[in-house]
Amino acid sequence: MAFRKGTSLVVLLSLISKSNAAVHFESWYGQFREVLEEIVRGDCQQEYQVYLTKEAPKDYLSMTITPVVDCILEHLNETRKSNIAAAAVLLGLLPTTLGGVGSTTVEVGLVALRRPFLAFLLAAGAPAVSPLRTFDYVDTKELLAKKPGTAKIVTMGSTANTLISSFEYVMAASAVVNLAVVSYELCIQTVCSFAPEDAFLPALWAFLAIAVHFFGTWSVYLRTRIMLLEPKATRSWTQHIWRRICAEFTPSAAREVARLEIRDETYLYIFLSWFTSMGTVLHIVYGTLAFSSILFISTSDAVTVVARYLASTLVCRAIVMYELSGLRQVTTHRRSGSHGGPEFMPLEPRAGHSLLNIGRSHSWQSKISGRTEEWQLLRSSGRHGEA
Repeated sequence: MAFRKGTSLVVLLSLISKSNAAVHFESWYGQFREVLEEIVRGDCQQEYQVYLTKEAPKDYLSMTITPVVDCILEHLNETRKSNIAAAAVLLGLLPTTLGGVGSTTVEVGLVALRRPFLAFLLAAGAPAVSPLRTFDYVDTKELLAKKPGTAKIVTMGSTANTLISSFEYVMAASAVVNLAVVSYELCIQTVCSFAPEDAFLPALWAFLAIAVHFFGTWSVYLRTRIMLLEPKATRSWTQHIWRRICAEFTPSAAREVARLEIRDETYLYIFLSWFTSMGTVLHIVYGTLAFSSILFISTSDAVTVVARYLASTLVCRAIVMYELSGLRQVTTHRRSGSHGGPEFMPLEPRAGHSLLNIGRSHSWQSKISGRTEEWQLLRSSGRHGEA
C-alpha cells in the first residue's frame, strides 16, 4: 500500500511535467468502468488509436483527445450523461465548501511562527483556503486573546508531548498523501472538458493552496512576532539550530511562556494581505472551473472524492485549532513600534488609587449638582418676588 501511494506521487509529478502524455482512457472510476471500457475498445477504437499515435486531424480544437471524448459521449445513454452532469455540479461546489471549513492564511501563519514544517504540511494537506475580504485584516491579537470560560489544554509530561507531536505529524502527512492520491486519480480517470489535454488541473488546484498560504504566512510574519520571555544569551549557530529543531517538534501548549508582539503596518504588509486575499478568491474560482468541467465520473464516485477531500481538510483544521489553543495559553500581548503604551485598557479599577479617585469624582459631582439646584431655587424665588 505504501509503495502504491509513493508510485502515485511520482506519477502525479510526471503529469505536471508531461501534461500531453497519453494518460487518459486507461482507467476509470468504479460505477462506469465497464461501460466506458467497452465503448473505448469497441465503438471508439479508431479514435483511441489516433489519440495514442498523435495523428489527429487538425480541425479539432484539442487535437487528439477531443475525438475520443466526443465518441464516448455519443455512445453514452442520456441517463448516464445526466449522472455525469450531476457529479460535475457536486464537484463544482467542492472548492467553496472546503473554503468554508478550512483554515485561514492567518491561522496557518501563526502556527508557522513556531512550527514552520508542521505548518507546511497543514498547508499542503488542506486543498482549500478560507477566503478573506479584500483589505479586511485579521487581528492576530484578537485571534489569540484568552477568552473566559474556554477549555484549557492539560499540562502533560515530555513523553506525552512527544506522542502528541508525533501524532500531529502522522495525521498531517496522511492528509497530504490522501490529497495527492485522490488528485492523481482525478487526473488520470477523468477529463476536464475546458482543457482536455491537460491532465494536471485537479492536482494543480489542490497544491496551489501552498502558494497562497506562503504569502499569507509572510504577511503574518511582518506584523506579528512571538518572543520568548527570557534573558538574552549568546548562543552558537549549532545551539540555535538545535533550539529551533526542538521547538519544531514541541506542541505549542508545552512551550515556554512567550510574548506576542504586534508591529505597525507597512506597505509590504498591506500589499501581501491584499495579494493573499485575492489569491484565495482566484483559487476558489479556478477550482470551481476545473471541477465543474470534469467528465466520466458518476455521482456516487464524486461523493467519495468529496469525502476524501473533506477528510484531509478537517484533519488539518483540527491540528490548526489545537495549536492555536496552545498558543493562547502561553502568550501574553504587547505592542511594539511607533504607537507605544499598553495594549489593553483595564476593565476594572486599579487597586488603591483608582477607587479613591472614583470616590472623589463622585463627591465632586454631588457637590456640583447640589450647588446647581440651590442656584435654580434662588432664581425662581427672585422671579416670584419681582412678580
